[in-house]
Amino acid sequence: MAQKIFQLLDNQPTIVFGKGVYTAEASIEPGLLVVRTSGSTVSLCDPTDKPFGIAYGLRYSPYRPTTVAFDSGEAMVILEGRGLVLMSSDFFTSGVLPQSGDTLLTGTNGLWNPQAASGTYKVGTCLRTQPYTQFTGGTGTAQTVALVEFDITKYGTGS
Repeated sequence: MAQKIFQLLDNQPTIVFGKGVYTAEASIEPGLLVVRTSGSTVSLCDPTDKPFGIAYGLRYSPYRPTTVAFDSGEAMVILEGRGLVLMSSDFFTSGVLPQSGDTLLTGTNGLWNPQAASGTYKVGTCLRTQPYTQFTGGTGTAQTVALVEFDITKYGTGS
């Protein structure tokens, strides 16, 4: 079974927000687009929402969490700016990887939309697809992922 993969490769000039940001719902997980709802809370982005950033990081729970999804009200980290990430097909509205050169737009429920026909805000470009192995317990199986250059800036995001 393929794993969900969201791996930040290049964090320059990515901005990481991590202090005072909390989830407004329990379905947010790393790699999904989020929008600021009020004050310091974020929820999942929809096609017509201007994204605040990308949910990122590990959960802060004092116990070992059994899921990567953040709990409602849990502190989290947000990526903003520009950078490179590897993403599995789970993060795209179509459920399949985009093609090299595809423009990525905001999609439903925080997903990235490779269809240029819908979505209001541009959030990135697919540079290529490539094999990637995420090792678990010393072993792993290669799967194909998208290399995405994201651009979520305060002034640059938009169609």
